[in-house]
Amino acid sequence: MPGYRCYFLGLDGKIVEAEPVEADDELAALLLCRHLFAERPQHTSFELWRDDRKLRTESRAAAAHR
Repeated sequence: MPGYRCYFLGLDGKIVEAEPVEADDELAALLLCRHLFAERPQHTSFELWRDDRKLRTESRAAAAHR
């Protein structure tokens, strides 16, 4: 199972928390990151990474439009 990481960012855009994410594919990892992000209202955005590659960035504003 591929290993992903979800980084949660603060107002200054710096990483304030990281969470390892185990998922079968990128979509499953993204959905899990969104779930984890919803549980952390203190963070302004998150980044989904696999190895040394950033796959996605989402913010509260983007989440409100989904």
